[in-house]
Amino acid sequence: MRTMRPGGSTLPTTGGVAATQSTDDPHTRAGSRLRFLPMSESSSVARQPGPFSAEPSGLRFPSMSESPSIAQLLDRFLSDQEDRLTLQQYRACSTVVDMLAAYLNRYAFATLNVVDRKEWDEAYEAGDTEAFCNLFGVRKLVIGIKPFHGEHLRGRLRAPEMVQEHALTVTSELADWLASEGLSGGA
Repeated sequence: MRTMRPGGSTLPTTGGVAATQSTDDPHTRAGSRLRFLPMSESSSVARQPGPFSAEPSGLRFPSMSESPSIAQLLDRFLSDQEDRLTLQQYRACSTVVDMLAAYLNRYAFATLNVVDRKEWDEAYEAGDTEAFCNLFGVRKLVIGIKPFHGEHLRGRLRAPEMVQEHALTVTSELADWLASEGLSGGA
């Protein structure tokens, strides 16, 4: 079996791939489709194999890139938003964050320099389909916000204006939150 890789190439696989979400997982937010790792695991990324995964348990991807990772930053941002937003507002915010993370994981690898691309390739080929968000930090997140709105929402998805406006509000809040945390990204 072969799996489609972002950018059109394929990866060989030894079995089916399934996305799972554990309802008892404390790192999965209500309404969120992505699982983000806690901040305490910033030195390396540990992936838990799903029930249909062919990867060995305990597989770890060392990161030479920025810390904390995008996944960890987004998780912290959602935690802070969860405390101040209504459930409906939080779910809408979480949806935009999920869309941003999905965009980064599927398309942003094309913007990487040679060294970062090699690191991403190694992690992705080892089975980490969320390698971009697991490996890279605030700089790549900040750089990825503008193309998320322009290329992805407007161009690729042709999202309705209301969705684009809401996404702009959430990413503006994310940028303000990053600044308040002292993580401007230096982009």
